[in-house]
Formats: sequence, C-alpha cells, structure tokens
Amino acid sequence: MPAICLALLGHYLIGIPKAADGPLFSRAFFRRVGNVAGGLAYLLGILRWPYCILPYLGKLFWFVLLRRRLWNYWEADPVQGLRIVGDFLNLGLTTGAWALLLKPLGMAHWTRWLALPAGAEYLRLLTEKLPMLFSGLWQLLPHQSLAQFLLARRDSGWVGRWLEGYCAYYSLATEQRLHFLIQLLKTRAALNPTTALKLDYFQAFRVVPQTVSLRLGQVRDVARGEVFIHARWVNDPWLLIGQALRRSPWLFDPRYLRRPFYYRTEANRLATRFVLQHADYSFPYACYQFGHEIKVARYDLFYRLCRTIGWEIEEKVRADGTVTPEPLLRQLVQWLRPDDDQTETTLRALWSDDEVVEIILSDPVRAELPSASELASCYVYPLKYVEEVLRPRLQAVRQQASKDDLRQYKY
Repeated sequence: MPAICLALLGHYLIGIPKAADGPLFSRAFFRRVGNVAGGLAYLLGILRWPYCILPYLGKLFWFVLLRRRLWNYWEADPVQGLRIVGDFLNLGLTTGAWALLLKPLGMAHWTRWLALPAGAEYLRLLTEKLPMLFSGLWQLLPHQSLAQFLLARRDSGWVGRWLEGYCAYYSLATEQRLHFLIQLLKTRAALNPTTALKLDYFQAFRVVPQTVSLRLGQVRDVARGEVFIHARWVNDPWLLIGQALRRSPWLFDPRYLRRPFYYRTEANRLATRFVLQHADYSFPYACYQFGHEIKVARYDLFYRLCRTIGWEIEEKVRADGTVTPEPLLRQLVQWLRPDDDQTETTLRALWSDDEVVEIILSDPVRAELPSASELASCYVYPLKYVEEVLRPRLQAVRQQASKDDLRQYKY
C-alpha cells in the first residue's frame, strides 16, 4: 500500500503532461491490455461476491429508512468517507465471519476457498479506493501557490527538469487548465482514428456547483458534448482526463450502441473498456476504473441472469440521459413496505430514431424541421449524429412523403 501511494505521488508530481507532449502511439498494445484488464476485472468481480452481502444489506436498511432522501445525502463527502472506511471494515468482518462459518470443514478447506474472494476484494480496495483517496486529498492542496513558489526557484536544476509539467499546469488559471487538457486529449489522439473519432464527441468541461450530484444524476450534456465537473476537480488533471474518456457522449450515437440501451449490461462495459484501453492517457484513473469494475461486475451478471428467466430488473437509460439508481433495491423496498405511498416519477427510455421520425413528421402544426441543435437537445443525441444521420433522414422521409402526396393528388 505505501508503494502504491508513492507511485501515485510520483505520477502526480513528475508525470503531469506538458504542452509539448505529442501524439501517442502503440494503440494495439494498450487495446489488448485493456481488453485483458476488463475481462480480469469481470472475473474478480464475480469471485468477490461474499464481500457484497454486508454492504448491500446496509444499503437496503438505509434505503428502506430514507427512500428517495438517501440520494440527497449519498454524494456528501462525509458519507463517501464512511463508505470507504466501511469497505475496509467489511474486508475484515466478512473474512472473519466466513472463516468461522467454514472452520468446521477443516483448515485446508476454508483457507483455500476464502483466499480467492478475499484477494479479489483486497485488490479492488487497492486499485479503486487508494486512487480515490489520493485524488481527494490532492485536490485540497494549494497547488497554484506551490507552483509559483517552485517557479521562483527555477534556477534549481531539479525544479526545471522534474517538475516542469507540474509548474506549467498549476500556474494556469482554471479556464486555461481546462482548455489545455482538451487540447492535450485531441493532440494525443491525433494519430489514432478510432480514438480521435470518439473523443470528437467531447467538446468541453462544464463546472457545476458542488451541490450537483455527479455520481447518480446528470453527468454530461450529450447535445453540446460537455462533461460536468466540480471546481475542485481541476486540481487533478488525471481525474479530468479520465472523466473525458469515460463520459464522452459517443455512446449516445446509435452507430456505436443501439437506442434505447441498458447502462450496467451495455453502456458501462463499453465505457469501461474504452478507459482501460487508454490507460496511457490517465494511468491513475485507469487503475480506479479497474477496481470499480471489480466492484460492479456482479450487476452485469445478475441482471443478465434475471433477464434470461424473464425477471426484468434493470431499466434502460432514461429519456434525459440519466440512470435509475439501484432498481433492485426499489423493488425490494416495495415488497418490504407495500403500503408505502411514496411514489417516484418514472421517465421513459431514450427515444429511438424511428420514434423521433414518427413524432416529428406526424406533427401537423410543424411546417419546418427542427434545427440540428434542437433535435439533439430535445431527444438527447450527440449533435454530430443529428447533423450526419438523423436530420438528413428526416429530410429524405419528408421529401418522399411530399412526392407521394403529389403523385396521389395527380391521379
């Protein structure tokens, strides 16, 4: 654990990207590494199932008690801190509980079978929680003042050589940092057409108030290609690069993923694979993503198994681009508290192209087609897709309909 912290510290101090950094190569290698890492995380996520029981029971208790109010507190820093502490406690408590339960079978038996899930959970904590904690603490440091202090002593050889990227980045103002990172992403992807095409959907970062949840609510503006961030995140360039990779809205383009789509069993896997395949863009975020995939892989398997037997638990991504949090918990709460009259508004799923075409062309009042930006904003599409595919299709269908009407009128 100390070695990982030192490695992160060195990466944050010495590895901060510089403006002179050019395009990145060797995509084939990192693509293979990302695919292997994604498959390994999925396997480890299934192995760690004994460590899911206590946290899920705790979440169920609080959800029964608080219902919708739970999500109002979930994003708060104290709650997230308690969750991290709880995860490490869960490692010890669950290991001890299973050891006592399996001890009558003999020492050789229970140690053999408990080592795999315990190792998977320990690896998850190292790769997910340590980068998260380090990033949170790093964001609190006065980096701009430290950068100015170091720049004043630039005559020292070690300052110029090893901390050039750190000083250059943290001496910039907030907007300049964001612009620098956007340009850096575009430059790094310049020689890789697939990566460049997907990052082309990402246009800007948008700073939102700290009170806006970026874990369960709106995390992007699909139409404008903006990824939402909190102001303090600007202190962590690796986090911002990772968020741009993770939340670039290319997944809302039906050419990559048909609409409507599921989050856990479809979109999440594609986004995670994309991040892991680009670990050289942001290694700390890729480590976090690997650990997080170990944590959530069970949802994918569970939802797929339930769908196979006809029990549909997972809901598709909603019309505003958000996800219904914890659908299984909601069903369990309804079963435990059938008399509870707390109802929640359920949005429909994302529109498909066919539905949009039918809505637009069946409106007798509308004389002109909506603009590309209006279509993208209203129906949660990337503007690029609307300009290249959807609006030309609407125009073609309308022109064909006009020709058919004219032909019918003549005859």
